[in-house]
Amino acid sequence: MQLLVSVKPENGHYVASVLGSPLVTANGETQELAFGALQTRLRNELESGKILEMEVQASSQTAIAPCGNIMEGAGLFVGDDTWLEILEEIYRQRDLEQTQELPG
Repeated sequence: MQLLVSVKPENGHYVASVLGSPLVTANGETQELAFGALQTRLRNELESGKILEMEVQASSQTAIAPCGNIMEGAGLFVGDDTWLEILEEIYRQRDLEQTQELPG
């Protein structure tokens, strides 16, 4: 499995995090130690079954398997008008909520 990782200095140490998953982090005194700690954390979670991949099929059956390559689903919805409609609705709802939160 390959993931994009960010390693940044923070308050005298380094924090490594998986891009797109800000809650998946690890700390270290150096960039290398933070990176290594994140690798260890992810490896432990994979081995203990905490990270799973779920496929939901049209027949309402669910298959669960250990997570493979994160990019396997890239481009899955290209040209899918239904997916575009869903995204547009999500953005409409987000924009509506943001305007309701603004004062005045």
